[in-house]
Amino acid sequence: MPDEVRAQPKSFGKFTSELDKIERDIHKRVIAIEGARPGHRLAVHQAEWHVRGIVYHCRRLAECYQEVAQEAAGRVIGSNPVVVIMYAPAIQRMWFEFYALVNLARITLDHLRNLLEPLFVTEFRNLPKSISGYLKGGTDCPVYVWLAEQPGVEYLSDMRNCLLHFRSFATGDNAVILREGFDEAQLPRDVVDEWLRPMAKGVFRPVGAKGVSVNFYVPDVIFDRSGKGEKLAKFTYDKQFNVLSQSVVFVRLVSAAVLMALLFLETKRKACFHYSKPNR
Repeated sequence: MPDEVRAQPKSFGKFTSELDKIERDIHKRVIAIEGARPGHRLAVHQAEWHVRGIVYHCRRLAECYQEVAQEAAGRVIGSNPVVVIMYAPAIQRMWFEFYALVNLARITLDHLRNLLEPLFVTEFRNLPKSISGYLKGGTDCPVYVWLAEQPGVEYLSDMRNCLLHFRSFATGDNAVILREGFDEAQLPRDVVDEWLRPMAKGVFRPVGAKGVSVNFYVPDVIFDRSGKGEKLAKFTYDKQFNVLSQSVVFVRLVSAAVLMALLFLETKRKACFHYSKPNR
């Protein structure tokens, strides 16, 4: 469920605590593996750096989110607007952090091949360079088997490909936040121009007498694959994928995969995994 932000916002401490634990767990595993794989230290430390990077961006995103939500909630209380349009430089910074998080998260999954190289019987030059290659091909590596079962991997990849090739989150430094249930199409075009219409959707909802829930949603589905090929879907927000919650999902996903890979590196003494190209 989306996370509510009130006039006096709920603490974002639960996110901070979880992110702190992820960093500690990764670091402990890295320290434990240094003695077991001294010749593989570079890839191990690079993996930790990547995880620390996505955790960093998630923390900064949460700070920006909280700043914008607090300001919006203050404008809603005591009035009854259908839309809040306000100067909010933090909204741009929030999307900067999301851009960086999405790209670094996908890079980290791609770089698992470097981390797991010693455990593959298949020659390194024959291993895919991206996570999508492993998911389309055949492998008995439990890390990739687990990732293939996680819906967040496809959504992360689709989001990254959308930002890279199709659509931008770029928007002005004014935040546009609609009352929940209000149809944006009812707003005059001269009220909210195209530069202020981001790919994500901001909504607010009064909660009780003095509370306000403020959410920023990313699309339910990025690509439409119902026909031949692939095209951008018509963006909807019915599933209410809150950008902060979704960012935490990406951090959990990537850090879990890295932790699993590090554990196998520590416990398995010889190469035992295989990869085969998909049948055409």
